[in-house]
Amino acid sequence: METVKKWPPIVQEVLFDWGKAQALPIEDCREELVPAGLVPEKLLVHPIYLLNGIEGALPECYVRRGVLLLLLKAAALLPPGFRLVLLDGWRPVSLQSALFDRYCEELREAMPFRDDDEIGTLATRFVALPSTQVERPSPHLTGGAVDITIADDKGLCLFMGSGFDETTNRSETVYYEKKVSSG
Repeated sequence: METVKKWPPIVQEVLFDWGKAQALPIEDCREELVPAGLVPEKLLVHPIYLLNGIEGALPECYVRRGVLLLLLKAAALLPPGFRLVLLDGWRPVSLQSALFDRYCEELREAMPFRDDDEIGTLATRFVALPSTQVERPSPHLTGGAVDITIADDKGLCLFMGSGFDETTNRSETVYYEKKVSSG
């Protein structure tokens, strides 16, 4: 009988705080952006925003060179037949703005009684505020943030607990740990 490894639950002591994240010092590493699609035998690239027709989306996923090397290292650790799928990497400000504005509109439709400040605060729960400040860029504007998933040997993406860019509690880091512990 095969034993299944049981992973310890993820512990999240405090919720993510954009204010604290924005206060962290940032140093430009001057690392070039590279197209991740140049290594298809190691990494599947599926530019999800382009495929979904989002304004400003690119036909390629770009990441910093060091990030690509880390993705390739992670891909090599997957069991045979599984592949890492890169859905998104570096974003231009126009795409970050389109994603943020689109989610704000969804929130306005669902909560018309909320003012713009409240909508903006609620939106940052799932989408970073677009920032053109060099010293405080949105994470995807750095080429260091990625959206990834895993595909099986048939090329089908595995379910990771919530849909891509899903804006529900299921997208919280510790959602399933909370669910299990609450009975």
